[in-house]
Amino acid sequence: MNAKDARYVNNEAASRSGEQIDFSFGKNWLAYVSGLEERHIAEAQRSFVESTGLTSLVGYSFLDAGCGSGLSSLVASLLNAEKVVSFDIDPSSVACTEQLRSRFARDAGRREVQTHSLLDRDLPLKITPADVVCCWGVAHHTGSMWEAIDHVAGCVAENGMLLLAIYNRTNIPAHG
Repeated sequence: MNAKDARYVNNEAASRSGEQIDFSFGKNWLAYVSGLEERHIAEAQRSFVESTGLTSLVGYSFLDAGCGSGLSSLVASLLNAEKVVSFDIDPSSVACTEQLRSRFARDAGRREVQTHSLLDRDLPLKITPADVVCCWGVAHHTGSMWEAIDHVAGCVAENGMLLLAIYNRTNIPAHG
């Protein structure tokens, strides 16, 4: 996908969902991915196993909703997920995820990278439900966090797992 096509996909996906993109996190992810080393991947894998208790994803499908750098998708591949689907609205994030897939993944045939918005109300109709859905540090950036979470939750397969991280930073001093 060339840069012109990426801008078109980004704008088309954004307009379908009513989302306005003011900042490309994907550009930051492209810089991050260029310096990514095996030790970073190993740390991400250790963190995933520690937080989920899953040492293998054999027999599981994995969805990386708002994939950013694609590192979570790569970890799922390394843990032998049956299928890994990644999506983001930012074409630079899609490019990062594809770059990591081509650099490190042995199972590129079981991986798909798509362009979708967390704010697309039809998202659960467009995405096959996954056993493990990861939405890490993304939903709060949409401007409609609860709506985004609702859409992502609709992508979790029956008896599946949703890994959700929301960052909240305030400048309010703690009272003690």
